Amino acid sequence: MASWRSQRRLASALMVLGLVCMAVGILLPLVLKSMLEAGVREAVVWKNDSPPDVDARYRGDTLTNGTQHFLEVWLFNVTNVDEIRNGSKPKLQEVGPFTYRKFKIKVHAWWDREGDVLVKEWDYFVPVPGLVGQPDPTSAMVTTLNMALVGVVETIRATFTPTYAAWLEKMAVWLARWSDGHIDGLFMTRSAHELVWGYEDPFLVRLSGLLPRGSVRQTRIELLHNASSPEEVLREEPLVVYHTGEYNLTQTWETVRYGGETQAVCWNGCVEQVRGTDGTQFHPGVATDDTLPVWVPKLFRALDFVRREDVEWLGARFHRFSPDKRQYDVDACHFQTLTGLMNITAPIASGMNGSAANASGPPVYVSRPHFCGCDASLSEGVDGLSCDEGRHTTWLDVEPLTGITMRAHISQMISSEITPMARDFFEPKMAKTNNLSTILPIFWFEENAAGGEDAVRGFRDKVYPVLSLKRLVSRYVLAAGVSMCGCALVLIILQRMPTGDAVDDESLLGGSSAGGTPRNRDPAAAAAPAL
Repeated sequence: MASWRSQRRLASALMVLGLVCMAVGILLPLVLKSMLEAGVREAVVWKNDSPPDVDARYRGDTLTNGTQHFLEVWLFNVTNVDEIRNGSKPKLQEVGPFTYRKFKIKVHAWWDREGDVLVKEWDYFVPVPGLVGQPDPTSAMVTTLNMALVGVVETIRATFTPTYAAWLEKMAVWLARWSDGHIDGLFMTRSAHELVWGYEDPFLVRLSGLLPRGSVRQTRIELLHNASSPEEVLREEPLVVYHTGEYNLTQTWETVRYGGETQAVCWNGCVEQVRGTDGTQFHPGVATDDTLPVWVPKLFRALDFVRREDVEWLGARFHRFSPDKRQYDVDACHFQTLTGLMNITAPIASGMNGSAANASGPPVYVSRPHFCGCDASLSEGVDGLSCDEGRHTTWLDVEPLTGITMRAHISQMISSEITPMARDFFEPKMAKTNNLSTILPIFWFEENAAGGEDAVRGFRDKVYPVLSLKRLVSRYVLAAGVSMCGCALVLIILQRMPTGDAVDDESLLGGSSAGGTPRNRDPAAAAAPAL
């Protein structure tokens, strides 16, 4: 009897404890999930009353969030101009790197009632002096293609079709008479600092007064622009509208409008919708099979990023995304006639809402550095390039729970072209020895950005224990609760089943042993023969 009572108490205890564990295993993960979602929402939705660290991350306040963002630039020096005119391939020599710290500041943020934020973006660069092996950009001289002059030639050809030859002949005469030590036919020699950050070209200034109006669109030449002040940004930079994700987290930091436009119509009979984020933030809950679009204003299109691998940094885990290689295939819509070479000549000339048919200017091509992944004819057309697949690439390390990009490596090369028209009028000797247009690399750059290490460790230490607890509870505590309830049910069933002792007791009370006559049976029936 005592054993039966103890088993009953044990079954009751197991049942209660099992039910508690099941409740904890079901409810606690839901509570933890709700807490994580609330924390993620607070961390990724930018509002005018966001916490200081969130506000600093979006505004670009690197002093607060500890983000490090650097830009390195390499220029290609053409070392054999005279040989090129005699039919040889251009020989290129890398000059650099020239290292700058990049700052990307949101200026004049304004929130509307639809959950969008309107901003202007200020990109500026500060030199990082004194690095070992880095040349002085003010004294490093580089000979390269005069893209601005090629652009003037192409503009005259497209704009003044009936009389372009006469104007180009005059330009050739003026160029032959011009001598300031910088210009040599279609080539020029300038310091690296001038080429990267700009200079006022005296020859273009003179041409602007001699050629028809509109032939010379600008006289200041620069490969990269360094905005001087917030006032300049407010005056000249386009207004960008982003979804904050306040009403729909799946749209977090999606670009709504760029410069007032929702699409780019400057392509070859196709339209590019403004879509994707700026690459610093994606929707929370990024999955391994997601495609992440990034709106790239300088390319006038969005690039789709796909996951390549998973990586770990400072104990935190990330999905590494890279551009989908299919976007570099030959594509008539985007004027891509060679694999790996993006042609943005027409969009730059016409703008997002302009017509590609009427666009003219210097040819501008974007590719991976050293023509990595490009049509073989491009690298074969010049000497001095060497593709490094590991380095000459682009990737984003995205934290999947929040969708925040914690690290980024962006690598691109800008090239131009010695066009047939420019060659015929300004390099006649080259025209006789070489009938092929030459795609000529101008410079390439590498951007490296990383979130503050303290922020990454803080995220890891705050979030990962909660995720581990959630997994532990949902897997093991729930399973333990189910097991205990199962054991309790088994004990209860066993208690209700008759045991061997109970059967013997019943036999003793209800009848005799073998050969005896049960006391309640009819003696006549007992004596009847078996049927």
